[in-house]
Amino acid sequence: MSEARKMEPEPTPVDDIRRVRDRLNRQFDGDVHRLAAHAREVTERLRQQLGLKSVGSDAADTPPVTVP
Repeated sequence: MSEARKMEPEPTPVDDIRRVRDRLNRQFDGDVHRLAAHAREVTERLRQQLGLKSVGSDAADTPPVTVP
């Protein structure tokens, strides 16, 4: 009978994304503005920890990056 039991399928990358999306939705009560603010804070903290420079519109001393 043990072989007749249904085995749960291996999680897929899509399942992983769904779990993360659901966790973030619960954490921020579906408020995308709070989620975006959190993402900016985490990004800035990691950028500083890694000693990276900002590029883009918020970097006053860095010229904009252009892609040919």
